[in-house]
Amino acid sequence: MCVALFCVFLGYFCAMTGRDKTRDCAAYILRRYVYFALWMLAALCIISAIVHLDRHTRLTGYTYKPIIYGPIGILNDVVKLGTGISGMYWCMQPFAIASVAVVVVNRRDVGLIGQLLIAWLLYLGRAIWIMNCFFGSILYALVRDERTKKFVGRWYVRLALIVVAFFIIKRDENFVTYALDGVAMTLLVLAVYHGPWMQAVLGLRPMAALGRYSLGVYMLHEPMFLSLGSILYRQLTAVIEVKWASLLTGAMCFFLCFPLAWALERVVGWLTVELTEIPKFLRVRGTEKDGVGPTQ
Repeated sequence: MCVALFCVFLGYFCAMTGRDKTRDCAAYILRRYVYFALWMLAALCIISAIVHLDRHTRLTGYTYKPIIYGPIGILNDVVKLGTGISGMYWCMQPFAIASVAVVVVNRRDVGLIGQLLIAWLLYLGRAIWIMNCFFGSILYALVRDERTKKFVGRWYVRLALIVVAFFIIKRDENFVTYALDGVAMTLLVLAVYHGPWMQAVLGLRPMAALGRYSLGVYMLHEPMFLSLGSILYRQLTAVIEVKWASLLTGAMCFFLCFPLAWALERVVGWLTVELTEIPKFLRVRGTEKDGVGPTQ
């Protein structure tokens, strides 16, 4: 359910980028892939360094093995966008593809019906996470439509959407359930979007910061828990009770992700811009500068 919500928001902001005709779409697509790849490299280097420091660290349930230590193994995983290292980054490929596809579709302005057809075709092809990102693009189209605003602006309509959203959320894990989660999250966000309190919450600076650094926190939290967390846990259980050691380890790893994500975002963002600087003669005509940041 959380991943479905992330997909919807990803699709929403990518649609916003695609609709902005002043942005250089070619620069955006190039930077998007480089940005994902650099974050993969950063996360994998951190994992490799921590595991090298403590060979007792175990990434339980994942395919990360000592055989891929070193630059060759890390490079192999970056090329695969992380799917080679473990199930931690299974979603990186669909997210990268969707973030480009949604921008292109919105730049071509296929309309709401066209996007619904694309989402249906993705469902038939079982590309569920890309489909959920397109739900975010559909959400962006709906919230900009004046008739939809007027209809959803009624309190009883918003209440009905929330009830329907919670009704269709399922706990089973299969592609139909994941698709329904995407529909539910779209309806839920649509219902609360027009509430005045929602506008106030989204306008808060901490929310903007959370959105900017969310990918970094996501990329870092599980490696930190499974590698550094195991080191801290072993040390703490020697001096305090297990339950307190677990709680303290989780809190330390979680909060450590934020300053680390903040620092790496600046490095990754700078490298992305430097590595993808497009020569003037290749830029889209009429665009003086690409103006597309790696996190946009």
